[in-house]
Amino acid sequence: MRGVSTISGTLLFILLSLSQESMAQSGWFLQNPLPTGHQLNSVQFISSTVGWAVGDSGTILRTTDGGQYWITQASGTTGWLDGVSFTDSNNGTIVGASSDDALILRTTDGGHNWIYQNVSYIQHLTDVSFTDSNMGIAVGVNHKFNSLLMAIARTTDGGQNWISQLIGADGVLYGVSLTDLNNGTAVGIEYDSGNPIGTILRTTDGGQNWVTQTSGTTKWLSAVSFIDANIGTVVGDSGMILRTTDGGQNWVTQTSGTTKWLSAVSFIDANYGWTVGTEGTILHTTNGGVTGIVDEETNQVPPGSFLSQNYPNPFNPSTTISYQLPTQSHVTLKVFDVLGREVTTLVNGVEESGYKTVSFNAYNLASGVYYYRLQAGSYVEIKKLALLR
Repeated sequence: MRGVSTISGTLLFILLSLSQESMAQSGWFLQNPLPTGHQLNSVQFISSTVGWAVGDSGTILRTTDGGQYWITQASGTTGWLDGVSFTDSNNGTIVGASSDDALILRTTDGGHNWIYQNVSYIQHLTDVSFTDSNMGIAVGVNHKFNSLLMAIARTTDGGQNWISQLIGADGVLYGVSLTDLNNGTAVGIEYDSGNPIGTILRTTDGGQNWVTQTSGTTKWLSAVSFIDANIGTVVGDSGMILRTTDGGQNWVTQTSGTTKWLSAVSFIDANYGWTVGTEGTILHTTNGGVTGIVDEETNQVPPGSFLSQNYPNPFNPSTTISYQLPTQSHVTLKVFDVLGREVTTLVNGVEESGYKTVSFNAYNLASGVYYYRLQAGSYVEIKKLALLR
């Protein structure tokens, strides 16, 4: 393993006047987005003031005042950083990917220096959670040969050795949260007849075995944070926030006030939490996200809406995507890779009702599995496509 010396960098401002405007019907309020130009993929706080956020291009940010100011920390990599877990102010681990190989960074001095660690048989790690300085679990995906398998790596010695484990399910794990040596929850997507839907997995034996839980939503789930064996929060696509107080037996939808992709969430107790997402979005709650009323998910589909499977599929390099609009709607049609990173926007604007076709040319993309997501008003649907060179 080789060390990476880092130096604290430029102080980044979040427009210091933390607005704390309450978002409509929400227990979450918006903190002004970071002016980094990078996507934030994970956040973790160890107290009400000290926390870290990581993202693309090797981005590592640290705050000591609850997220009003952030300071960059040099990671020594330009890779995609997806997950961060600190057990105290000094010991922390970051995971991600670089050049199609899983990336693990470890610090014992609060992020001033980082050491590379190795894991086998996994191409991308998306999140990590440690219960103490030694015991941790990282999750991600094995995506060689155009197949996707949920992947898990476990360590009991602070990451000096990682044991890889592939779950038989076809899908991707995006988030994981351990509350003790035995209990943990992982979230992501799993395929149902070829279509990706949100999934929640639960372990009670330190990650050796996982059982599926019912979330009550089909939206993609990207991150999870439990403060104990019972109280936890999950975030995901279109501003989705789910909350449980019984270890995941039941989940209640909360109103986030945003439709952005929420990629990470961190709670330090039952009330104080943060979530981050696309375009530098940062949300903060001081009451567990509670509005005072029971939030209910609303995703009523207008009659006649549908998204067709692209044709041809697999394709090289062009394919056609079709969809039906029953009424005039604001439409977005976007393509994502298997890790939820936006590849391109095909449609973004108001369209009249009727049958629509869009051509997608993937001449600049590598072979692999991708997804296209249509949102027209309250209608949202996601389908899978495969590019074969």
